[in-house]
Order: sequence, then C-alpha cells, then structure tokens
Amino acid sequence: MVVRGEPIADSEGAGAAQALADADELAQTRALLEAERRRLVQANNELETLCYSISHDLRAPLRAIDGFSQALSIDYGSSLDAGAQHYIERIRRASERMTAQIDALLELSRVHAVTLRPTRVDLSHLARKICSDLERQNPGRNVTIQIEPDLFAHADAHMASLLLSHLLANAWKFTRKQAQADITFSKDRASSAAAWCVRDNGAGFNMAYSNRLFAPFQRLHKESEFEGIGLGLAIAQRIAIRHDGRVWVLAEPDVGATFSFTLGAQP
Repeated sequence: MVVRGEPIADSEGAGAAQALADADELAQTRALLEAERRRLVQANNELETLCYSISHDLRAPLRAIDGFSQALSIDYGSSLDAGAQHYIERIRRASERMTAQIDALLELSRVHAVTLRPTRVDLSHLARKICSDLERQNPGRNVTIQIEPDLFAHADAHMASLLLSHLLANAWKFTRKQAQADITFSKDRASSAAAWCVRDNGAGFNMAYSNRLFAPFQRLHKESEFEGIGLGLAIAQRIAIRHDGRVWVLAEPDVGATFSFTLGAQP
C-alpha cells in the first residue's frame, strides 16, 4: 500500500512545484511588463518635454530672425544692392523652412502621444472638405477630383482627417505639372482587407526607391521640382500604424501613384 501510494504523492508534489514555478514565472513577466510600461511612460513624458522645448525655445529665435530680416529689407532695402537683398531673402526662406520642419516634427510626435478615440468616420466627407480647401488655396488649376461616396471607417476622426490630408495634399502637389490632373479617392477593391486609396496621374516615381518613401525627411524628387520637407507620408504611415493598419503604394514614373491604407480591423 505504501509503495503504491508513493507515485501519487510524487505526482502531487511535482504538480504543486510546477504550479509554483508557473506562478513565479507569471509574476516575473508581470514585473517586466510593468517596468516596461513605466519606461515607456517616462520616455513619452520626456518626448512631450522635448516637444515643448522645441515649440517654445526654437520658434522664438526663428521668429526674430525672420522679423529682423524682413525689417532690414523694408527699412534699408533701397540702399542695399541686389546681392544683399538676395541674401536677406535666402535668410527668410531658410527660417520659414525650419519653422515648417519644427511644425511637422511636432505633428509627428503628437501622432504617438495623442489618445485615440475611435468612432464612425465619414471618410468621403473628410476628403471632400480637404479637396475643397486645396482648391481654394490653389485657384486656377485644372484638376478633376472624384470622391467615392459613403466610405466609412472606424477610427479617430482627427487622425483620419490628418492622414487623408497628407495623402491628398501629396497627390495635389505631384500632379501640379499635369495639364489635366486627376485625383481619385475610393475604396481599394484590390485589397482583401477594408482599405481605401488615393490615386493620381502625377509625377510618380521608381518603385525601386519606395522603401525610402515613408522615412522622415526622405525625398524622391528634388526640392526645386516639388516643395516639401519629406514628413507628410511618414506621418500618414504612423497614423495608420497607430490604428493597427498600414500604408502602401504602387507607382510608375510620369504615370502617377496610388497610395492605399487600412485602419485596422473594421467592425
């Protein structure tokens, strides 16, 4: 009887030991996750502090540079030769460009810091509003815009609007040299997931360089051809990622580009 009972006792002891080991491992995992959470909170707080510093400490001297160079041009421009006036203009353009870079970096950082509030978003309505603003800011262009109606997504409304703004502004910019520009926002029916796309017939690009497209400050066209600082698509991609989605592109030089995006699983 004793001999037959020993394996049972050993089995119970082994089970209890395994349960203790599992509990200990779970406790260690929870401790590591909590430590990682605290580290991320600290990193986020440091990022917000840095953004505040960038916003307030760097913008002030840039405003001074731009303001004083403008005053110099107005008050003393008539006594300056063409070369000096050219230098002043370059100073102003550089300060304006750096201000735009700071604004874009702040926008990029806020994508990660903002708390998402998903709701039912009318993407078609957002696209119409964005395109109307683009047309008002750039009158006189010959652009045909087609927006498919009743396109809805479950997403943060502000972030979805920001993503669409960057994609549509990108299409607007790179169709500028077309005599007849065409921009379309529609459902991406080639995708198996719930996806939407912005299509244009603009400058396009070589797909061999597409891996650079969503990296901050990376450009595939010279600034002398198309203005910009190379952050719009990086911001759009990060907004999609925050929604557990993605952005991808198909393009061909001088034919155009199609930027498709998802915003995670849609209910």
